[in-house]
Amino acid sequence: IPIIAPLPNANVSLERFAGTFVAHTEIPIPIRFDPKTLDTIGVQQSLQGTGILGTAHPHVDGATGERFSYEVDLIPPTTGYRVLVRGGSAGAGPRTLATIPRAEPGYMHSFALTDRYLVVLEQPFIVNPLSFLSADRKPIIANYRWESKNPVRLIVIDRHAGGVKAEIEMDPFFVFHNVNAFDRNGKIEMD
Repeated sequence: IPIIAPLPNANVSLERFAGTFVAHTEIPIPIRFDPKTLDTIGVQQSLQGTGILGTAHPHVDGATGERFSYEVDLIPPTTGYRVLVRGGSAGAGPRTLATIPRAEPGYMHSFALTDRYLVVLEQPFIVNPLSFLSADRKPIIANYRWESKNPVRLIVIDRHAGGVKAEIEMDPFFVFHNVNAFDRNGKIEMD
């Protein structure tokens, strides 16, 4: 399956991790590079995911040193999302904070992070994972379809205890990035 081949095509975001520089894309294969020459060094094995897709924008909590990310599994029978944390008081990791099974996962690009919660936005731009196994498979994004009858789900995950705290449904919309998120008066504020 072409989408799981280890391609050095990380061109979406950059991260400094444990003294090295890595580049990310939505395939969870972070590519190490030389910050002076921009030469590719190889895959950062300690960050390489086991899912087929993942976030191109992992978040690091500057106060705790914890690094948060998610992965999307598209190979049946374990389709869905896995939210991960590594570092900080959680140890080297990675440690799974939550597993969210979905027969047809929605497209995600980023997520929100507050002091207490991580919020995944599951959009109604969904994929049948079996489409990646067909002989006439298309580029990844061409396999997704918009389902306007489905809601957006805000999946709230407890950063400390783990697990899904709540799933909140909203009218359908599409978004790539959150601008900001924080806890205030017992509520999550998101932009």
